[in-house]
Amino acid sequence: MHIPLGSLKFLALDCQTTGNSLKSNNILEIGWLECKAMDPSTARGPIPATYFVRQPRQAPLSKRIQKLTGIGDSHIKNAVDAQTALDALLKKASEIAGANRTSRCPVVIHYARFEMGFLEKLYRRFQQAPPLPFNVICTHQIA
Repeated sequence: MHIPLGSLKFLALDCQTTGNSLKSNNILEIGWLECKAMDPSTARGPIPATYFVRQPRQAPLSKRIQKLTGIGDSHIKNAVDAQTALDALLKKASEIAGANRTSRCPVVIHYARFEMGFLEKLYRRFQQAPPLPFNVICTHQIA
């Protein structure tokens, strides 16, 4: 089915992590914004959904990560568990896919190779084997 680009809904998604290693680091914050190319409400500033994610074993954040991300202990004290953040993301992706009458949600990520690894790790932990129900567009690859 062809969907005119101007009416296509998608998510702009970003993650912050506790470091670069998929093996030893996790998602610290995940956020997304529902977008539509020809939506005049975008000019009014839609509100993104953001979730600070509680870390396993309540591990403290390194000073390097705090400086790099601007995320500190005050942000983490009200963090949600990783399952809650993932469930909210998958629910929104399902809504958008449904609105587009497709089975996968278009997701725009700046550096998808990095972030998708962490998202897939989280998905495997609570759901099932990847792939996630996303059609990923990487702006870094485009550039």
